[in-house]
Amino acid sequence: MLRASSLFRAGALCMLLLSSCREEEIRIYRVAADASTRPGFPPSGGPSSRAAWEISWQAPPEWQEEKPAPSPGARFRVGASGQISVTRLSGDGGGVRANVNRWRKQVGLPPLLEAEISERALPIEIGSDSLLVFEAYPQDENSPTAGILGGILPLRGETWFFKFSAPPQVLREHYQSFIEFLRKVVISPLSNSLAGAAGEEVRPVPKLDYTTPDGWEPSRGSAMRAASFLIAGTRGGEADFAVIPFPGDVGSPLENVNRWRKQLRLAPFETDPEDTIEGASGKFIITHLVSEEPLFDNGAMAAISGAMLTKAAYTWFFKMTGDSETVQENREKFEAFVRTAVIPEP
Repeated sequence: MLRASSLFRAGALCMLLLSSCREEEIRIYRVAADASTRPGFPPSGGPSSRAAWEISWQAPPEWQEEKPAPSPGARFRVGASGQISVTRLSGDGGGVRANVNRWRKQVGLPPLLEAEISERALPIEIGSDSLLVFEAYPQDENSPTAGILGGILPLRGETWFFKFSAPPQVLREHYQSFIEFLRKVVISPLSNSLAGAAGEEVRPVPKLDYTTPDGWEPSRGSAMRAASFLIAGTRGGEADFAVIPFPGDVGSPLENVNRWRKQLRLAPFETDPEDTIEGASGKFIITHLVSEEPLFDNGAMAAISGAMLTKAAYTWFFKMTGDSETVQENREKFEAFVRTAVIPEP
């Protein structure tokens, strides 16, 4: 089972976060069938002829890029026996469970049930999207069968697969460099219209007026963010802050708070949240959550501070995620940001 703590360390924020384009939940998607297992990319229903997203990455210098590679996509050789592939498929395909169980079958493992998929998934936050990472090792450590570290990144109209196949000892040796590779993936829309293969227009993100808190560094977020910051902790930890407005039905306050609780592996609430904070734009529902188990390499807990408000045909989410110490020491700044931010009138 994938170790969640392996993604949390100083200077490398990889939170358990985030449905179509919703950052506020851990999303379990239906995604395209796995093309990365076959050299004959693409299979039927393969890459979309009209991509909506530009995906970029930075591979470690010791990885050897192989040609020819799928386009768009890449292949890398890691050491003498490791193979990493990056591929894109259009649409949503056969689902996370089907793809994960295909990988498990390749290494001789039994399939997982739907509930087990959620437990095994390790989400890495990339802007406002979540790349789901899964791990499958053969039961016999001495088996010649390669193990798999696989990432699935669902986006509107297309799905990306990142697959690292190698003997178990090679996977473990290069585990952190692969995770760091995934963490540095950058997603950008190719145009102001994120229609892509889906052919849908996406509303421009409403402008938010705010004052940047001291010590918060503006960060590059996705096109969905109205504000985005990287927060450095006093002891080397990090937190990510995002403001994202969503049009339409985004669920009840209880459902959204419970999504955040699930991301920290906390039991769901059964009653509606009651804590609120009064701000320049109205009354926000607010919550501060801390995990009950360590989710960092150094044994620290993870935390989420979140606030939400429905206004001007949008539900606005203000969310800070990181190690518990960094989040807690920035809680007053978080609440001050929520109080003073001005959401535009319709």
